[in-house]
Amino acid sequence: MQTTAINTSSGTELDTLDLSAAPPLALDDSRLLPMTLTLQRLASLMLDEDDYDEEFLRPSRAAYDFAFRVIAEAHGALPRDVPRATPAPMGDGGIFVEWRRGSRLVRLIVPPDPAHAYLYAEEWDHVAERALVSPDELTQRLKWLLQQ
Repeated sequence: MQTTAINTSSGTELDTLDLSAAPPLALDDSRLLPMTLTLQRLASLMLDEDDYDEEFLRPSRAAYDFAFRVIAEAHGALPRDVPRATPAPMGDGGIFVEWRRGSRLVRLIVPPDPAHAYLYAEEWDHVAERALVSPDELTQRLKWLLQQ
């Protein structure tokens, strides 16, 4: 198991992160940059101390771990041209992650309790939601995104 500790700007250390869910990537793999940027952006949500207070909460550790695992596993099965995602805190302890291409978008919504996570896919007026989130389901939705 590969782990790493993340230190905040105040010098406090967050819990050790388990990176074993990330798929192995070759150095010449063109998926590396979008996936790396997506996961770095996701990790930065946990580090930005100044963005959170009693009214706008930092993402929960459970939401972060779930989003990281699902995204890392899904990216390993995706074609090379998957766009990088834009993760954002929802303010209630949840995480919102969005991928866009043309008129299509896919959103991963992870509440503070990831048992209630869902995927949202949209093309113009057609909307589809899935209550069960898994790396395979995210992979299918992102492949759909690329079919435009």
